[in-house]
Amino acid sequence: MSDRADVRSIEALAQVRGAVTRFASEAGEALALAQGEIRRSIEWVEDDRLPYWRAEVRKREDAVTKARLDVLNAEAMKRFGKVSTVDERKALARARASCDQARTKVRACERWARRRTKEATLFAGDLLQMYAKFAE
Repeated sequence: MSDRADVRSIEALAQVRGAVTRFASEAGEALALAQGEIRRSIEWVEDDRLPYWRAEVRKREDAVTKARLDVLNAEAMKRFGKVSTVDERKALARARASCDQARTKVRACERWARRRTKEATLFAGDLLQMYAKFAE
């Protein structure tokens, strides 16, 4: 490949320059939109979902505590004629499963927040490299 261009028309060169300038402007706008979407998705996970699921863990832990007390009360009442504690034990199992689900959601939100932040940083680095090459 030659180091020189065989340009025979100054007008063609001006057209290419205009097209490249338009491309750079449109690409910059598209990349700014993409960065905004990335930022909003990170904020959604960190500022909306993570606090929501942490609050759910607390609520569901309270439900587990209540279900445990219900089991203990049912066992105490068993002495006075109540025959079974099956319903209370099933409710306790459901409450524990629900609490485990909320804890899983918290871990997932934390994992995704870290991963999205890392990916956003890599994306920003790639953009800087692209701009640097384009500016040459």
